Amino acid sequence: DSLIKDLNCSEEDVWNTYGKHLEAYIKRSQREESVVRIFRGTEIDAELLDTCANLYEQMKASKGIPDIFNRSLAERYVEKDALVVCVAYVNEVPVGFNAYIADDTHFRTWLTAFAFREEECDAQVVSRAHQLLEWETMRYCCQNGITSYDFGGIYSFEDPNGIDKFKINLAKEGERVTYDNYLVGVSPLGKLAVFGYKLLRKIRK
Repeated sequence: DSLIKDLNCSEEDVWNTYGKHLEAYIKRSQREESVVRIFRGTEIDAELLDTCANLYEQMKASKGIPDIFNRSLAERYVEKDALVVCVAYVNEVPVGFNAYIADDTHFRTWLTAFAFREEECDAQVVSRAHQLLEWETMRYCCQNGITSYDFGGIYSFEDPNGIDKFKINLAKEGERVTYDNYLVGVSPLGKLAVFGYKLLRKIRK
């Protein structure tokens, strides 16, 4: 499940979306030397993808989830000019990113990773940097003619966790949508891997 927000808006509309509480968080984040940089097309180089991979895999490892950043897919999106990467920095150190699948009018969240669980990071500072990133991304969308913003997965609308509440609050009038995800093998080896994965899931059930 996800939320999609229409962005036929001005910067003032975006501030109104955030509300006073989140607005205060964003302004405090700006005072904490947090900045957001947005990259698209040829601006997304190998070094930036390395940064994304490190943040993503660190976050997954901290949760005990074995997962690897899908670099080959990211590179294919870059080739099609369909990837936008927004990175939050605190004192010039990258602490998190959002990666979006995008065209001229749509932004759909693909991956998000933030270093909340790293011992050397102040979780509250990183949390505010995350909210600053969302604000700066919405500003970017409004300034570049984006009319549809997909916040990505919502774990539960009925019992939302902290990130869910954050997204729901930003998209109070957003449209709730449900996506079906499919695994499709392209090469013979890929098709065999998908078949084995589905067979293993049936056995475990």
